[in-house]
Amino acid sequence: MHDASQLAANTQETSLLAKCDKFELQPFQALWESRVATVARVIHSGLHQWTIESTIYDEAENEIAWARSWFARSNVLLETIAPYKNQMLKLTQDWS
Repeated sequence: MHDASQLAANTQETSLLAKCDKFELQPFQALWESRVATVARVIHSGLHQWTIESTIYDEAENEIAWARSWFARSNVLLETIAPYKNQMLKLTQDWS
């Protein structure tokens, strides 16, 4: 969930790494065996801060867990981080 939130935050900021200031996780429901998917969405976008909600769903699209995170700009350039060197996020800025 944190990774999905991080990716969502970095669709808002394409030059500096978005750092997580706070991450609140709601309790998980019991889950035995299932494929899951995480969906993250930006619920607030400011000039330097973003609020992201992320949800894990099971195969039947039941909500398993929910989290909210708050991100802010860091001082780390994205181009110095290996996964971002290919400018993946800069090319997909139109996701929102």
